[in-house]
Amino acid sequence: MGFLDQLSKRAETNDHHPQPELRTHYYKASTAQVAKTIEHLVHARQWELTLANVEYQEYTIRIEKETEAVINLYQVSMLETAVDIYVNSNKMLGYSKKKIQEIFQYLDQHLQAVGK
Repeated sequence: MGFLDQLSKRAETNDHHPQPELRTHYYKASTAQVAKTIEHLVHARQWELTLANVEYQEYTIRIEKETEAVINLYQVSMLETAVDIYVNSNKMLGYSKKKIQEIFQYLDQHLQAVGK
């Protein structure tokens, strides 16, 4: 992780991210099951689901006034879904990364993770 990465107020995941905690997560679940778990997360944290694009499997969540997350689901197979998250925040440095970790922690607790 470079110095500029530490100063960034946004964070996103991908398959080949140099930081393991910011790599795409895979779950043994359909996209519908993962979407339902995301809805439960939003409700449990009292966040606001501002966009649920079921056709493109993209969900936008307002976490707080100055923080928004976009969660993308990708159907890998009938019972495997990949999840990538992008968080943008005007809060303190590192806050976006912590929110990604919080979302993944919730999904890991409620869905069966697949090691990749």
